[in-house]
Amino acid sequence: MNDEAGESIIHLEKCPGCGYSERIPVYAIAWERSIPVAVCARCALTYQEAPLNAAELERYYRTNSIYHFHGPGSRQHKLVGARHAFLAGLLPSQDRHRCVLDVGCGFGDFLASFDPSAWRRMGIELNAERAAFGRESLGLEIIERPLESPGIEPGSVDLLCAFGVIEHMYDLPTVFASMHSCLAMGGLGVVNVADIDKPDHGVSDYFCAEHILSFCPETLQSAIQAAGFELVKTAPVTPDENKDVGCVFRKVRQDSFWRGMRAMPERAGRLADAIRVYVRRRQEYIAGMRRRFEEAGLFDPSLRVGVYGAGGHTEQMLEGVPELRTVRFFFDSDPAKRGRPFLGGAIHSPEEIPTLGLDAVLISSRAFEEEILAALTRTLPSSIRVIPMYREFGERS
Repeated sequence: MNDEAGESIIHLEKCPGCGYSERIPVYAIAWERSIPVAVCARCALTYQEAPLNAAELERYYRTNSIYHFHGPGSRQHKLVGARHAFLAGLLPSQDRHRCVLDVGCGFGDFLASFDPSAWRRMGIELNAERAAFGRESLGLEIIERPLESPGIEPGSVDLLCAFGVIEHMYDLPTVFASMHSCLAMGGLGVVNVADIDKPDHGVSDYFCAEHILSFCPETLQSAIQAAGFELVKTAPVTPDENKDVGCVFRKVRQDSFWRGMRAMPERAGRLADAIRVYVRRRQEYIAGMRRRFEEAGLFDPSLRVGVYGAGGHTEQMLEGVPELRTVRFFFDSDPAKRGRPFLGGAIHSPEEIPTLGLDAVLISSRAFEEEILAALTRTLPSSIRVIPMYREFGERS
């Protein structure tokens, strides 16, 4: 089947986790097309029935690339310490030189935290700019090929990390087989994903277009065991506000296999009910946000307002707050977005804010609100109101 642009649409007729065809429809993600989401009635894995194809993903990421913040002080860099704390006590000192592989390593902040005299530091990163930064600025060994592609010597990796990665993939048997091949006997793997049991109730939809799979702790454990790994630890990897779940696992057998995720039909029913509750609460949240905007005076037609954030968060915010659709000034720190049209306006550099005669700038970002607020507070005159949406709605501190 093709969409209007003539691109092939992927259809998952069976559950990626157990191969079962019966599913519980629970949601539809609004994008250029509707993306149906279902819970497998057998194993409780939550998955998109028609995920984005390669061309659609390219368009999506062009608008929604948010991880261009990196280095000391960034949200990404702060996660480095949390990830090491999660692994504390599981990586005993050894005399030999070991290898760490970070799948989806971004700019390489986590890899760079490993001692190069003790570790071979390898990463997989498909974004050419981030891969180049890791190689040239941090001295890392970065591969620009998917994990499933040849290129990593079997049994050569002692620690394999995949933070926020496997939810983007639907071929679980192949993904875990690749991890199994890379790891040395006794080697550790660690994965983490957003926990579907703890969805954010904010502007951004928890069910985003690039997340093909959604996991709760039980289904993440089930996937790891289905691949023949031994579970070592299950717990959140990052601070509580990130609402994730992580698993550490060990390679204990030479041969790789996929036996399918175990049956949990009662868990599937509870998950489906919880997702319906999430949908209702998100609608209530957006209605409350709209009232708070009105109380803050943002709907005054004489007010010149700009929005910091030119991606999916802002698109969803303006869907819920139509009174702000007249905004024409959008700002983003990603240089690749500068000058592009966006929602009837244009994307500008944050450095231009003082020159545009604005009365207020609304920060439209949850993940990076603190960083943006700190930067704008340092650089903007007090005559321009800086309005964060989450930390303390209303004013800069």
